[in-house]
Amino acid sequence: GQYGGGQYGGQPNGGMAGPSVMMYQPRADSSCIKIVIAVSLCFGLAFVVAGGVTMGVGGAQKAEVDSLDWTEDFAPMLAKCTITAVEHCWRTEYTKDEGSAGKKSNGGSKIPTCYDMFQPTFDTADKGVGLRGEKDEKQRGDVDCGGGCAPAQPGKSPRYDVGAEVDCWYAVSGSKPNGVYSCENSACIKVRTPQYDIQARQEGSVGLMIAGGVLLGLGVLGMLSCSCVGFCVLKASSRAQPGA
Repeated sequence: GQYGGGQYGGQPNGGMAGPSVMMYQPRADSSCIKIVIAVSLCFGLAFVVAGGVTMGVGGAQKAEVDSLDWTEDFAPMLAKCTITAVEHCWRTEYTKDEGSAGKKSNGGSKIPTCYDMFQPTFDTADKGVGLRGEKDEKQRGDVDCGGGCAPAQPGKSPRYDVGAEVDCWYAVSGSKPNGVYSCENSACIKVRTPQYDIQARQEGSVGLMIAGGVLLGLGVLGMLSCSCVGFCVLKASSRAQPGA
């Protein structure tokens, strides 16, 4: 009949098959993906280079320190040295106040930190008087102490008091033998054992090597991860075709 299988029955549109509905899968923009991969690889390469340079500097410093023998560069003085004065200097440094999750708090206010520095002046028996000794620095706390210098009050210096008789060492060469050592006077006469300088430089060089290794590892890991993810995304993108 009219509605049985003719004009309105059976197949839609009078018995003829209708057009198929085209289903499209989203396809990633390969150009954008390639740009992201290239930028990521550049960042990873920068980390690798920075890590390699840092490790190289640390390794060179460690090799230099390991080749030194402070007992050959310095000799103990037979007579003790006399501390004649101790200068006390203080300063305040400020750091930004950061709230939780790295957000600034208190309107971006700054936190003060006070540092104290003590430096002795000493006399030797036969190698000079009024010589400056090595500095000692310590952090007082999160306070604003301003800044300035004055003679240290008795008992305030972490190592020396005026009038103290202390051991001292002189450079065998008569001047600073190597950049590793800290010398506060031209003759490089020290009231702090030269071994301290060696240990401090060793710790610093090891720290540089560790930091460089971390940067190098992060760079290599980032480059490998980015390459693998980018390859997979591009491969999936190339296979994505519109289908019925």
